[in-house]
Amino acid sequence: MSEKTKARLANPEVRQAMSESTKARLADPEVRKTMSEQTKALYADPEWKQRNAEAHREAMKRPETRAKLSAAINERLADPEWKQMIDAKKAEALRQPEARAKMSAIKKAEAADPEVRRRLSEQAKARWTDPEYREAMSEQTKARFANPEARERLSRQAKAQFADPEARAQMGQIVKKRYEDPEWRQMMAEKHSEAMHRPEVRAKISASKKAEAADPIRRAQMRQQAIDEMAKPEARERSRQAAIKQNAQPGSRERHSAFMKEFLARPESEWIREQARETLARNRQQPGYAEAVARGLAKSRKYKLTDIEIIVAALLTELEVEHEPQKHIGRWVVDFYIPNKALCLECDGDFWHSLPSAKERDARKDAFLQQKGYTVLRILGSQILAGELDSLINLLA
Repeated sequence: MSEKTKARLANPEVRQAMSESTKARLADPEVRKTMSEQTKALYADPEWKQRNAEAHREAMKRPETRAKLSAAINERLADPEWKQMIDAKKAEALRQPEARAKMSAIKKAEAADPEVRRRLSEQAKARWTDPEYREAMSEQTKARFANPEARERLSRQAKAQFADPEARAQMGQIVKKRYEDPEWRQMMAEKHSEAMHRPEVRAKISASKKAEAADPIRRAQMRQQAIDEMAKPEARERSRQAAIKQNAQPGSRERHSAFMKEFLARPESEWIREQARETLARNRQQPGYAEAVARGLAKSRKYKLTDIEIIVAALLTELEVEHEPQKHIGRWVVDFYIPNKALCLECDGDFWHSLPSAKERDARKDAFLQQKGYTVLRILGSQILAGELDSLINLLA
């Protein structure tokens, strides 16, 4: 570009006049058609195309050129008429398979260049730090997905892309690399949390999950995927750590328990209950299943005796009574088991075991143990602290 041309373009009035003149010319379909044919003729020349590409690459290496181009594009896109025309042309071009193939090839070539990837990543991060840009992109996405035809087209494209194992593997690597960046993880967590606070988002996800659960083929696929995933030690460890982190949050277990009770009470969840019953029935038929469950529970529970249990353990030791703390019997765990008396001894804290839910649970536990032939003795914490242990001593005599 000559100095004279640069001087002219530095004048805002000249730029405005040229912009209006260009708009007026491009408003004429004949002019657009002529310019399109001229451009196609130029790009049909391999030498010209090569020179143009090299010149473009050299220009785009200069930050001032990129900034100037970005400002010009933003200025044009601020004009609704211009933006509408560009969107229409883009939509028309993307309907042609050769245009989509060409764009895909360009994107793949860009992705293969580490320098281009780094620059695009920095640009994307800079844009996404702008709340106005995020809001604009959100509105654009909503507008696109409000069109059933656009949703169907995007769905077909996604299915076609993910049908290619190489494409899936490449996308997996990209996602993994992104999640290695703490800032990206934090941003995605905030976006997910923000989205899940909207009732319409939760309702949409719930409807999608229900539709999947209603399809027997999809259920079988999901079950097999889960089995294959959990067969990997790293996946099991990752799941375990996530569960530990979640359960450490105040009220997490209570919320999850309430949700599962409500979910399993739904009529449409009957297939889950039936599947769980079938799985449990099969497992119980396996030799050594009960012992394996008991060992697993004992291993997972790193139990520390309470103050009242320490007093009772000291008494049993002093009286030289053989006993087992935290004995697993069926699905229950008793505080102390005394084998020669078939005695299950429970040390109950006054407050917790006075709650209605605890009383109901204790009654079920006692009924099970008594049905199995065990004697059950419950002593309140206040009695243990006061030394009122006559009932225990009498049973041990």
